[in-house]
Amino acid sequence: MKIIITTLLSLYLLSFSAFADTTAFGLTLGKTTETELKKVYRAKLTGVNEYINGNIYSIPVNQLGIEGARNAFAIFDTDLTLSFIKIEFRKSRFEALNRILSSKYTLTEQSIPIVGDKYAFYDHENAVIELVAPHLSNTATLSYITNEYVKEYQTLENERLKRNKASELEKL
Repeated sequence: MKIIITTLLSLYLLSFSAFADTTAFGLTLGKTTETELKKVYRAKLTGVNEYINGNIYSIPVNQLGIEGARNAFAIFDTDLTLSFIKIEFRKSRFEALNRILSSKYTLTEQSIPIVGDKYAFYDHENAVIELVAPHLSNTATLSYITNEYVKEYQTLENERLKRNKASELEKL
């Protein structure tokens, strides 16, 4: 009986964590507000995001508590909730970060050639997680992005491409 209760409790806790919101560095996508960010980190307003018109904050990397971080940003939507976390690392951290991410999230696509761009894309509840290390760069970028942000970005990029194509056709 004790084993059954322990097993059921473990399954319950695992199922609960499987449906948890996407949280990284103490920040929850779609929930953390700008005010909450400033309570946790000494974040500084650095601009406005061109896609969702939300504020961009830089986060001091020494407060993140993770090795190799160079720059960190939190991007909010117009409702003042977190939509995007972007952290730049030394490229040498790619493999270690990828191992950590693969233990927490569902891998959707990955390419790790000996020479060339390295990337790994993960899926989790309301977000995508991207780890990208371009070939000729010394930086790897880890991004946590809400699905809503991805949709908005894709819509605006498609509109921009259509405008550019129309402009080219007009000139020819």
